[in-house]
This record gives sequence, structure tokens and C-alpha cells, in this order.
Amino acid sequence: MSKPKFTAVADFGHHMEPKRSDDRLNQRLGNEPNLRARGVTVIDRLLVHAESNPGRVAFAESDRHLELVRQISFGELLVQVRAGAARLRKVAEPGDRVLIFFEPGLDPLVAFLAALAARLIAVPAALPAMAGRRSPRRLSAAENIIRDCAPRVVLCSPAARASVAELLAEGDGSVALHEWASLADDGEGLGDAGEFIAGLPTVNDVAFLQYTSGSTAMPKGVVVTHANIAHNQEGITAFVGSTENSTGISWLPMFHDMGLVGNALNPIWVGFTILKLNPADFLRRPTLWMEAIAKFRGTITGGPNFAFQIATTRGLPQGKTLDLSSLETCYCGSEPIRRETLDAFARAFAPHGLRPEVLKPCYGLAESTLIVSGCKPHTAVFRTARPPEQTMAAAFVSAPRGELVSCGAVACDDARIFIRDAATHAPLSEGDIGEICAVSRSISPGYWTHLHDERARQYLDIERTLPTGDLGFMQGGELYVCGRIKNTIIVRGRKFIAEDLEDLVEYQLSGGNRVRAAVFAVIDGEREVVVVLVECRGTASETSGIEDRVNQFFAQQCGFVPDYVAVVRPSTLPRTTSGKLRRQASAELWRQNLLGCVANEE
Repeated sequence: MSKPKFTAVADFGHHMEPKRSDDRLNQRLGNEPNLRARGVTVIDRLLVHAESNPGRVAFAESDRHLELVRQISFGELLVQVRAGAARLRKVAEPGDRVLIFFEPGLDPLVAFLAALAARLIAVPAALPAMAGRRSPRRLSAAENIIRDCAPRVVLCSPAARASVAELLAEGDGSVALHEWASLADDGEGLGDAGEFIAGLPTVNDVAFLQYTSGSTAMPKGVVVTHANIAHNQEGITAFVGSTENSTGISWLPMFHDMGLVGNALNPIWVGFTILKLNPADFLRRPTLWMEAIAKFRGTITGGPNFAFQIATTRGLPQGKTLDLSSLETCYCGSEPIRRETLDAFARAFAPHGLRPEVLKPCYGLAESTLIVSGCKPHTAVFRTARPPEQTMAAAFVSAPRGELVSCGAVACDDARIFIRDAATHAPLSEGDIGEICAVSRSISPGYWTHLHDERARQYLDIERTLPTGDLGFMQGGELYVCGRIKNTIIVRGRKFIAEDLEDLVEYQLSGGNRVRAAVFAVIDGEREVVVVLVECRGTASETSGIEDRVNQFFAQQCGFVPDYVAVVRPSTLPRTTSGKLRRQASAELWRQNLLGCVANEE
């Protein structure tokens, strides 16, 4: 059986062919009313694009050889969403939660959209490992989500059904387990188009719960309304410069905010095509990302800082050339952004047509749906600044890691960012480091657990204020992010940011061996001690000098020496599913002596 061609957009290059409207598809869609009079939700936008251009491909996916294995047009997507919504409405009531265990592929996204269209509350989540290979951390996170959101329905793939059923076995049996592939069909069971429209959500309904990645605690369900999505999509569109003629390339998992809200919902909001790569394929061969951009003439892509790092370090095979000149926006966010990483990435791919001005740092978090700030299209190369001299109000010391990268100005024109003192909550002046606060209509009403009896009601489309828990400063109207408040370390009255110290360790020890570090403070007896853990390859004898080196540059550049320094094996330190370091979990493992230091192995 031959693989399908990517037939989305006529100007997609020689790989694509235009697709004419299918009369049978139009018959299956039915006569939809004009939706521009409705309150705009992401489902409304899907209906508009399915009505105006049903043959345009919305999503496609490729294998690790960049051969297309599946594509779905806006018209076909609506057919499947309508069918799925009709079936979900038979097993759940408006406001019920539908937990969707996401795996690579388009089926879970269709299930997610069907849940939204049925006026249910979707809960995207990472699938825990199969039985017998489960990570206790991944399993406990999934169990926590189930306890917290109390889903009426759980959706998964046929391959994962047995594992998910085992996960649900300890419950009271009230949860219905279905396979997401069974929700969609080729038009059977669509129901009446008028009934479908009448049952769609309003902008004030809750759309989904985005469980945070748990970098500082167990995951919490952020309540995201359709109004939050609509407002944030306007900001994302302005940030990335997406239009109907854009072409997105993404390997990001769709169960987290960047992969879902940015990479899956923005194409539906604007009406452009995006190619999805399997995240595992990217991690195995990071150059696949750049190769996909070149082959399919991608205009928009992005990812966290670590993705740019591994794409640079792995590099292209010697003699291989690519044409990356089509790329217009390459955003970087989700974790601390390092100038060294972006500079190295720009240098590595400049010979292949990558223009440095396409690199766009940004800042966001689930509590603000996704984006808070970013460097807008057609601006200069990303800007940097050194952390300014600290005032007594801020009292934070930044380790000398060099310049910080600007995360740009507010993405939504009617939003604001201000900095306040983390202790007194007094507003701070430009250049002072304090807690980043965002004011926006994108901000969530709150966490699912904390809303209690108010959870079922609708939420007005209003401006809210979010103290983010992140540290940063404003300079020239742009935001510079320093770290997390919970990740501050106090040594003799001086406050250090854990991310700064980790950057210092990784920079000083990098050499030819990739190094990752965790720095945290724990209570040991009656005093607080500073612990430095270094992930590094090598035997005990090969890494024996690391402790002395860490102590030396800490003393020289920070004015103190850590209480404990240990080398651990790569991939030992716990991280979230999005790759963020879990310092509290690392500290707990260290307390219990469960990390397996290299020095103890010989």
C-alpha cells in the first residue's frame, strides 16, 4: 500500500499537490449555519475552515524517514470530531471530565477536539509506561490526575487499553474506558448538524484541564476556558506571525501546553497546515527536525532550549546540506533560555540558510493558557542583557553566567507584565529582580482542586492577575527571566537562583562531555546545606576531580563552597515529561540516598 501524498496547500512545494473540494465530503459536513455570529471558540474556527476550505490539510504526520503516513483535511477533521462528539454525548454530560492519554499520532487530538465539541472538559495527559515497565513517578502522576479530576470517561489507544484498565482497576468502576479510534468514522453516526451546533460550547465554558508538569510539586489541573484559548491564540498568532499560508513543523508532544495550545490549536485557529513528527524519532535523531523543515519548506517551528542544544551538538552528517531559508519563526521557550545555546544553533545552521533573526525567545506557562511574552516577527536578532546591580528590595544575587536572553514584550496587546517584590508584593522599578506578574484575559480562573463547588459554573471573559512564581526583571519594555522563586538558595543572607548555579556548573564542566546539574538546599539536622549533583559520563577515577573543580569555582565566583558535591549517572535526576528538572524530587532522592553516586561504584 503506497503512502499518502501531502496534498494540503498548492504552494507547499514539489512534494504537494492541491486538493479539490470533495462533493461527498461536503454532503457529510451538512449545511452548517454561518458561524461568524457565534462566540468564537476553537471549534467554531474549525467549522469556519471546514466550510471555507474543506480540502486543505490541517494535520499530517511522518515517520522517521520523513515519509508521510497520514494526513487529515479540515473537512475530514470536522467529520471525525462531529462523530466523536455525538458518541461522547451518549456516555457523558456537559461538564464531565474526559481523560485522554496522549500518544504520538493524530487520533488523541481528534478525541480532544471531540470532547470540546461535546461540551465536556478534556484532560490531556501523558500515557504512563506499560505494565511491568512503569516509572513510579509517571505512574503516581497519572494516579494523581485521576484522583483530582474524577473523569467520567477515559480514552486511550487499543495498544494501551490493558495498561490503562489496570491503572483504573483500583477505582469504583464508575469510569468508562474507550478507545479513541472508535470515536471517529467516515460519516456514520454524525447526527443532525443543527443539534451538533446547538450543543457546542460557549466562550465562558471550561475547555480543558492542563496539568502542570510538576517541576516543583505534584501536577495541578489548570482550568482553561474557551475564552482563555481565544485570547491566547490571538497572542500566539501575533508572536509567530502565522497565516493560512504558513507551514508548521513540530515534534512536541501534544499533552503539554506548548505542543497542544501552540502547535495543535493555532493551526486550527488560523487555518494552516502542520506536520507532526514523533517525539521519540526526534530524540533519537535530532537532525530530523531540521531535515523536515527543509523538505516540507516549514515556516514555523520551535521547542524548548534543550532541543536547540541537542540539535546543535548532534549536528548534521558531514557533507550533508539543507535549505532552511523558508523558516520565518523558530521560537524557544518552556525552560530557561541560554544565549550560548541559541548562538551555537545559529552558527551551526547559518551555512544551511538559517537566518538568525528567525530565532524568537518567548515566555509562558499553563496558568496563562500558554504564551505571556515573546519577540515579535520581523524584529531584530534576539536581545540579551546582563542582570543589573541588585537593589535591597530584590536582594537576589545572580551567579556570573553571562547575559540573559530577552523573552520579548507582552504577546497580547491588551495584557501587561509587572515585577513585584516576592516578600512584600510592592511593585519594583525597571531593572529590579522580583516576581513576574502577568495581567491578561488568558489567565486561568484557577486550579481544579481549589475551585471546589465553583468548578461547574461558567467563567466570564475577564482580565485576571497571575503571580507566576518566576523571577525576572523588565528592561526596555521586555522581560528577562531569571528562575523560580522556590528555587532560591540562601547562603549567609545572600539569595542565589538555582538555575544560575546550575548554568555555572554546566558551563565550567562542559568540556567535551555533556554535563547537566541540579543545585538545591535541604535541611540536614539543624542547618540548611547546599547540594550539587552533576550528571556526567565516566568512571569514578575519570570523574574524581569534579568535586574539587566545583568547590573551586563556587568559591571564586559565588563566595561560598557547596556542602556536598556528587557525580551521578546521566538521566539519573528526575525530570518532568517536558524535560524540566524536578529539584524537590531530586532533593528527596538525595535524602534517601537513592541516587547511586559514581564514586560509590568502584
